[in-house]
Amino acid sequence: MDKPAYIAVIPSAGFSHFAPILHFSKRLVEFHPHFHVTCLVPSIGSLPTNSKAILHTLPPNINPILLPPFNLNHLPQGLSVVLQIQRAMRLMMPSIHQILKSITSNNPHVAMVVDSFACGALDFAHEFNMLSYVYFPSSATTLSTHFYLPKLDEETSCEYRDLPCPIEVPGCVPFHGRDLYIQAQDRKRELYKVSLERYRRFLSVDGIIMNSFLALETGPLRALKDEGRAYPPVYPIGPIVKTGTDSAQGLECLTWLDKQQVGSVLYVSFGSGGTLSQEQMNELACGLELSNHKFLWVVRAPNNAENSLYLSEQKCVDPVQFLLSGFLERTKEQGVVIPSWCRFTE
Repeated sequence: MDKPAYIAVIPSAGFSHFAPILHFSKRLVEFHPHFHVTCLVPSIGSLPTNSKAILHTLPPNINPILLPPFNLNHLPQGLSVVLQIQRAMRLMMPSIHQILKSITSNNPHVAMVVDSFACGALDFAHEFNMLSYVYFPSSATTLSTHFYLPKLDEETSCEYRDLPCPIEVPGCVPFHGRDLYIQAQDRKRELYKVSLERYRRFLSVDGIIMNSFLALETGPLRALKDEGRAYPPVYPIGPIVKTGTDSAQGLECLTWLDKQQVGSVLYVSFGSGGTLSQEQMNELACGLELSNHKFLWVVRAPNNAENSLYLSEQKCVDPVQFLLSGFLERTKEQGVVIPSWCRFTE
């Protein structure tokens, strides 16, 4: 029988990063039953219901430890969601260090796996004699772009959106600077500088674990491997997805999809935290209706704050009531509206 191996997993606040690393942890102990995971759970305010639900599904060899909740009032007003998470995680580091010191004194941990927004904890890996890994839930193309950005930053004097030629990231399809993610669209802002420093931290770890696989992203993954010692080893272990449906509404949605032609349905969703204002919601509804295209739309109640659900819960209201009058009746043969969230893997 294999000797138990203890691993520390440190997610970040925000459900879109919290859930993937927990699903990874469950798969890890499923394939390696002698692994024991200690998960340090951060929260900004009270822990959201959907995060609690995941914790209730954890097997016995994953031990969650809740960090003291962080109060957003300790941060300046007007920060973007990314900066809120980044600063909150940085201010939680003393608590993380204290817990790591306590748990490693009883059971030495062999490795630490952190979310990309919890890179500050990597400083503790060497102190407690642990291997260090980043769990990266996005695509290999995104990771390649992160790795390439420091080089691009050194070689470029203008804003990336003003570059006359496409950006050529090794292994990836060339793209224009204006198509870079929003963090890179204003190089003078703190958001860009913090993100750039976070990407540089990736280079110092023992490995990066990715929710992707070679058949899906052959070019970027082979390019990352070909770079050799320039980058840490990248381990594509995907796909890691949560599958299955537990609602009658979900089954109804799948039944409707099965009747449509392959590739004929437009899937409209803004991730785990994205929200629209009422005006944006109305415009989207009009666009879908006028397109005469089949659609599946995951609807949330409107909110004027951008990405308002990354760090807070949705109010218990039916988002369908905010749709344009008569929209559901007029589009009943054209599309399906799902309140709040649906599992895209089905």
